[in-house]
Amino acid sequence: MSTFSIFDRMLEGVQVIDHSYRYLYVNDAAVVQGKKHSRQDLLGRPMVECYPGIGDTPLFERITTCLATGVSQDWTNEFDFPDNTKGFFLLRIFSIDEGALIMSFDVTSQKRAEAIIKDNNAYLELMVGMRTAELRSQQVIIEDQLRFVSGINETRERLFGIVAHDLVAPLQSVQGLINLLLSDTTAFKQDGIRGIIEQLQSSIQNTIALAEKLILWARAQISTESRPKLEEVPVGRLVNDVVLMYRGLAENKRINLVVNVPASITVNADEHHLSFIIRNLVNNAIKFTASGGEVRIEAYTLNSKVEIVISDTGIGIPKSLIQKIQRGHVDRSVAGTIGEKGTGLGLLLCYEFIVQNNGSIEVESVPGAGSTFRVVFDAKDHSNQEN
Repeated sequence: MSTFSIFDRMLEGVQVIDHSYRYLYVNDAAVVQGKKHSRQDLLGRPMVECYPGIGDTPLFERITTCLATGVSQDWTNEFDFPDNTKGFFLLRIFSIDEGALIMSFDVTSQKRAEAIIKDNNAYLELMVGMRTAELRSQQVIIEDQLRFVSGINETRERLFGIVAHDLVAPLQSVQGLINLLLSDTTAFKQDGIRGIIEQLQSSIQNTIALAEKLILWARAQISTESRPKLEEVPVGRLVNDVVLMYRGLAENKRINLVVNVPASITVNADEHHLSFIIRNLVNNAIKFTASGGEVRIEAYTLNSKVEIVISDTGIGIPKSLIQKIQRGHVDRSVAGTIGEKGTGLGLLLCYEFIVQNNGSIEVESVPGAGSTFRVVFDAKDHSNQEN
């Protein structure tokens, strides 16, 4: 299975090129967007060979900058296709070990809508003197449309950030297992190699399952109001899913994962939000705990409440950073104990989701002595099913 096969089902185009500008991966969406080549036409061939003249374009310049500096590039541009049609695409170019990952979002409809709105505004300005009252009414409608379009864009940007953030850790686990295999194959017996391959297969399957869930959830959030759906959720099942996903990452760092969550414990929360909260707190605990440390996941029933406790023996969190997160201000990320990268987005979203689900959180942390996160939710629904 290809490392990049998790992108096969995405509606957005995904391309991966190496440092020699050769195509390593192209998904079906990118092929459809290009309107010229099949996957077989592209894979293994340089961009300049597949698309003559592309070397003189701003797109190629941005790809070159990303490959040379490692700095991501964002760009929206109009493209002319071989069938004489035109389209607008938002391109996001990321630096990865293999070269560059290019994601393309078709925003043609959005651009056309903006052009229509712009034309309507110009027309309305000409009619102001004659029909002031009517124009005011139409202006209100147009402003509502603009806010709606802006809200959709903001939601898409936010969901893209969540999906990308949540896929990083499982992919790091897969990368760690691959690096272990490549380090010195002669040091492993046949059974040892088979065990690593089985772990790798499990990690990839779990990552694909997570990606599919995140994509389905993101689509639902775009098409409906993004209010949390409060329902009775079994905490043990979500914790088990998270442990399966991150066990390989913990084992790579020789961190002991301890779980004490009774199967009977349930909370009243949005399942996707709760899963995100647990995933990110566990991921952070592993990220900031050194080799030989311990991460504990526990849950207790306290009257009509459930307390989920995630603790570690890691490096701890400065009080100033906790206060920034609680105020919704994250201006930097902190590298993990072996240099793991982060965006600073995860904890911020955890706090936001906890509030949206009528929960609360307390953090106990001493730099150098570990951290404990206590998240409290209602144990069951008390008449209000949705917030």
